[in-house]
Amino acid sequence: MTMVARYEDLQTAFHIVGLGSPFVDVGTGRLAPRFVTSSDVRDLKIRLNPSVEALDKLVADCPEMPAVLVAGWNAFSVSWKVFLQTPEGFWTAGAEMDQAEAYQADIQSWNEKLTKAPCKGGAPSPYAPPPPSTEGKTPPEVAAWIDAAKVAAVSAAVIGVAIVGIVYAPEVKAFFATKRAAALRSRTA
Repeated sequence: MTMVARYEDLQTAFHIVGLGSPFVDVGTGRLAPRFVTSSDVRDLKIRLNPSVEALDKLVADCPEMPAVLVAGWNAFSVSWKVFLQTPEGFWTAGAEMDQAEAYQADIQSWNEKLTKAPCKGGAPSPYAPPPPSTEGKTPPEVAAWIDAAKVAAVSAAVIGVAIVGIVYAPEVKAFFATKRAAALRSRTA
């Protein structure tokens, strides 16, 4: 029996085990593995934090804002600050990137809600997060191929280690066999 996995099933499975999304569209309509490092997650957190701080200021400067909205924002803001302070892990970078991207969408949603809230007397101007700077940045099309190259480099390293392990396996086995034999002899003596 042939089992065919749908893309959505794979995504769900990767999220369940905490690996995040392993696929990214490279602009060709095909899916390729997505390689995310902990520094990618840190960069996104640093990019999003000014938006959260600006919305914190907007809520603090508007005492007329509905209490329910303020309470919801404060809860979100606290969870963001905990996420921001959490160190990024190498093995969990994909899941952390997914979580950071979810926070990014939530921040945009909160921005819309908070800027539409009534605020009497000196209402702050609506804050719209600035678009990410493209100065000195790699275009998304190129970045996707760079990510693919990272995956290829890691794969080559893993294959290289496996080949070295296969080539030198007899010598390693002999080394440990002599160590084990010496240990057994010392026990019986």
